[in-house]
Amino acid sequence: MTRITLAALLMASLVSTARAQGGSATVVVADDGGLDPQAARGIRMLAGGELRKRGLNVEESTTGASRIFAIRIGGKLGNKIPISVEEQNPGGQGVLFAASLVESSIEESTVVVPRLVDAVLDRKSPEENATIASVSDEETREFKKKPGQFLFGLGLPIGLSGMSGSSFGLSGALGYEIEQIRLDGFLTGVGGDKAGAFLLGLTGNYLFNQGEFSPYAGGGVGYMFTRNGDFSNGGIGGIAEVGVEALRLHWVHAIVGVQALLPFYQQDNQHTLSLVQTEKKQQWNPYFLAVVRITL
Repeated sequence: MTRITLAALLMASLVSTARAQGGSATVVVADDGGLDPQAARGIRMLAGGELRKRGLNVEESTTGASRIFAIRIGGKLGNKIPISVEEQNPGGQGVLFAASLVESSIEESTVVVPRLVDAVLDRKSPEENATIASVSDEETREFKKKPGQFLFGLGLPIGLSGMSGSSFGLSGALGYEIEQIRLDGFLTGVGGDKAGAFLLGLTGNYLFNQGEFSPYAGGGVGYMFTRNGDFSNGGIGGIAEVGVEALRLHWVHAIVGVQALLPFYQQDNQHTLSLVQTEKKQQWNPYFLAVVRITL
């Protein structure tokens, strides 16, 4: 036997083995979903072409086919078309594996159908074999979110207690509000001749109803510097707030509330008794403010 004959036999054996491994397959449209015959035939041809790329010998007849693939089209939902590809059990009833996606239009079949065929052959969900080139329009749609509103406000804080003498100031706030939650980041400065407070804080507030007027309560944390007479210090502190938000159904909102600034530190007072002796005292003072703020 010559070397040429041996090579020919070896090549024939490899081809035969490859065909046996790939096997023969057929594609049927089990449910056309009411699409016109040409569109259904085009989808069937796309599936058959992908099977050939994967090494299967695609035949027109189911007779003698070792693998049967069925396409089911779930009609039309507006322009959207649910479509699935399944491999049926050639020896009887039942489905060996199935994968489905939703097309945004019939033209997207050129992307979706080959991807579904690959998912069935690889026994994976179609979500696992998505690529930049094959992701569908339905999978790239933006999530719908509940509405919210950014608010910018200016306010007039007025000292109520915890300060020596009267005190007034100014505050600015940037907030975000949904139906019953409002988040506020704000900067507040308030003071008088003998007392004052500076606050950079963040609070969250719960609004108790969704109407034109709603009471609210909340709290937060921030950095504050406080002075009361000869006592002063700065550090982190807590914030508690209650009040009413009015005109919620309009562009301009009005907020009237009471804030409590609760330092997590004590104020210091250090003065000299003599050349070699000093005296240091400490005290803790909360600050209560009335807040009137207009936001839009």
